[in-house]
Amino acid sequence: SEAVPFFEEFFAPVFTSIAAPSISDKHDAGVKADGPSSNDSLVVGLKLAMAATQGQLPSDELLQEAQRVFLRGGRSSMIPIPGLPLPNNIPTPPFFPFLGTSNDDSGPRLKIPKEIREAYAQWAAPSVSQLKEAGVLPLIHETIISLEQIPKLVDEVADGARDFNPTPSLVRSAAGKAYRARRTLILGYKDDPIDESDEVEEVLREALSITRMRRPMVEIDVQRKTLSGGHEAPLIAPPLDVAERAEDLLGVDSSREVLRYSEAAQTADDLLRWLDEVCKA
Repeated sequence: SEAVPFFEEFFAPVFTSIAAPSISDKHDAGVKADGPSSNDSLVVGLKLAMAATQGQLPSDELLQEAQRVFLRGGRSSMIPIPGLPLPNNIPTPPFFPFLGTSNDDSGPRLKIPKEIREAYAQWAAPSVSQLKEAGVLPLIHETIISLEQIPKLVDEVADGARDFNPTPSLVRSAAGKAYRARRTLILGYKDDPIDESDEVEEVLREALSITRMRRPMVEIDVQRKTLSGGHEAPLIAPPLDVAERAEDLLGVDSSREVLRYSEAAQTADDLLRWLDEVCKA
């Protein structure tokens, strides 16, 4: 928590609020009940987006989950009007085919017929194919996968997590005593506000000293390199096939500049150079 500015003052309260369940009235019983949280809505939204990137309609199970989350969440957020009770069920749009009814607040259970699914898949196939070839869908797919980590983080912080497990101090102690790699490359970034390259190098130098005392003939190499960019630098890059096409059309330097992955490419170049040196040693 100390590595993130305003964590306790801003992020922890916001994440806790997002993870908190909404409160919905149970008019038939005269009690309050927990409804879906904003985090639940985010999870379902990402699932729906993932289905869309595959050129498919959501599964019936996902539709029912979305119905439960969004409709119950929408009902719990309604502003009550004096003298008018909130409806137990929000009507399902008439153009949605459905079979059966549920026993909870979600109302009729949605179910899309097989014929509609097949017709949609056939209609969407050309567009999906073009977007895949252009590299758009793979990029969106990877973005969604990255975003899927957010709800998990929100829940962990809301449950009280405030630090890595094990803690940094335990990792430092264990590394200083037990780290025995013969060759190590430390990569840091100039604009990374939570960079700990100095601390890592210090720990590895301590480990190096312990190893040399025990095994003086062993050669250990620790290299450190500082690159331009921030903490996210090695992650900001298009899919490999998109980058290769862009480099063929624009040239390597222009492609990296236009698509803004120069720092990620530099990271990869330095890693490959170091690995090549290791293999030749």
